[in-house]
Amino acid sequence: MHDDERQEQEIQRELDPQSLAEIQKREEMLRLQEEERRIADTQKFLVLEKMIRGVYFLVGALQVLLILRFSLCLLGANPDNQVALVLYKLSSPFYAPFSNLFGNPECAAGRPVFDVNLIVALVVYAVLAWLFAKLLRVFWS
Repeated sequence: MHDDERQEQEIQRELDPQSLAEIQKREEMLRLQEEERRIADTQKFLVLEKMIRGVYFLVGALQVLLILRFSLCLLGANPDNQVALVLYKLSSPFYAPFSNLFGNPECAAGRPVFDVNLIVALVVYAVLAWLFAKLLRVFWS
């Protein structure tokens, strides 16, 4: 037997059964409290990750909308077409802050336009989503 084991056995013999039971209860309570803390931390982390996934999903949907607008402009789609009209109307609130950043190109039927403003909007929204996710992690942790 090791010296540590002998000392532990001697201490256990010296303690009365009630004291030993109380010590074991306290140790078990501490273990349970630690496990509850770990569970709470895990639940908090899962909520945070769901929020971040939600942000990325929404920004991803916005980017798909802006990419469709960019594709229609690049291919010279007819802006009077119902599909193009719906896409332009849905994306215009998100495109408006960038619409005249580098000039104001008009998407006209049959005339392809490479809209740099849309590319800038895509990059800015992606960076904002990334920063917002980082901010959530900082404040939530």
